[in-house]
Amino acid sequence: MKYHRSGKHIFTISGCPGSIGVVTGISAKGFALAINAVGSRAPFQMHNTPVLFKLRETLEGALSYEEALEDLSREPLTSPALITIVGSSNQQMACVERIPNDYSVRGPHQGRLVVANDFRAFDVKLGRDMVGESGSRFNWLSRTALSNHSEEQSVTNEDMFNVLSGSPLQLGCSVSRTVMRPMTGEIVTRV
Repeated sequence: MKYHRSGKHIFTISGCPGSIGVVTGISAKGFALAINAVGSRAPFQMHNTPVLFKLRETLEGALSYEEALEDLSREPLTSPALITIVGSSNQQMACVERIPNDYSVRGPHQGRLVVANDFRAFDVKLGRDMVGESGSRFNWLSRTALSNHSEEQSVTNEDMFNVLSGSPLQLGCSVSRTVMRPMTGEIVTRV
C-alpha cells in the first residue's frame, strides 16, 4: 500500500488494508524498516509508544537513514522488538534491538546483517533475554543464507525469497515474505 501526502509519495508498506501501524515498509527518502518479534523479561510499558506506530511515524517523518536510526533508538516503546533498518547503500544497515526503555544497535558482520528473533547485542549488555528456537534460526541464517554470494555479487529477489522460505524460518505465524530495495524503492511481497 502506498501512502501519499498532498499528492507526494511518502512511503509504501507491506501489510493489511486498514492497518494503522507498520510491520514492514520503505520510505521515499531511501530507507526501509522491518520488525521481528522478540521475547524479553522486560515488563510491558503501556504508556510508551506502541512499536508499530513508531515504525509508521519514522517512515512518515525521518528524512534519512541516519535520522531514522536515531529516531528508532531514543523513544521509549511499549514492548521489545528487533527493528531492521537499511538504507540505499550497502554500508547502511543496522538492527535496533529494543526493550521498552533501552536499546542497543548492532551492525553487519562480514558485510551481512542477520536478524532472526533473538537479541544479540543485549546478550552482552543485559544477559540472555530470549529462550526457545530463535537461536537456531539465527545460526542457520548466519551459516547458510547467501553463503554462495560474495559481498560484491548481486542478490536477486528470488535469492532472497529462497532464503526467507528456508526450513528454520518457516513459522506458523508467518504469512508473507517481503524483499525491499531502498535504492530503487522496490518492495515485493509474497504470501
